[in-house]
Amino acid sequence: MVNPRTGREAVRLPAPTVPGRRVLVVGGGPAGLAAAATAAARGHRVTLCERAPRTGGQVRVAASAPGKAEFGNPTRDLLAECRRRGVEIRTGVEVAPATVDVIGPDVVVLATGSRPTGPAWAPVPRLAHTQTPTRGGSGYDWVVCAPEDGLWHALAGTGVAVHQIGDRLAPRRAHAAISEGERVAVAL
Repeated sequence: MVNPRTGREAVRLPAPTVPGRRVLVVGGGPAGLAAAATAAARGHRVTLCERAPRTGGQVRVAASAPGKAEFGNPTRDLLAECRRRGVEIRTGVEVAPATVDVIGPDVVVLATGSRPTGPAWAPVPRLAHTQTPTRGGSGYDWVVCAPEDGLWHALAGTGVAVHQIGDRLAPRRAHAAISEGERVAVAL
């Protein structure tokens, strides 16, 4: 189990600012799963929606490589924790503003990740492998992560509190995304 509280067990968490809130987590990668599990553990009613047929995000993709199945352990453990805590998990669901209206959350946590794109100055977006000097030549990595901002913009000004976490903000490793998900959920 990935536990962002490891080494800090003696530090008491503050009580939830408003207990029993209805929380919608959009995105089932490491950050979203951590936010959902932590929010549910703190007494909130949590619904997690994931666009893909399965949770795990990019970690699930990395774990599908030959010999790398252990990469998926953190998200498998977090999914089990969500289920244990009673999180309602909906996969294959594209969240739109209408979906948010139907669920009626007090808080939305956007953990939708990002997609690779080229920088604005590049004529054609591409992902190029950087060649090392030992292989000869040099190249550029044009990997710029752009968040899926449609829902963020649609929810602005609606009165629903919205938090962004994970790769929506900047690329990060799974353990950092998990810690960030836990941090946001503790603040609810």
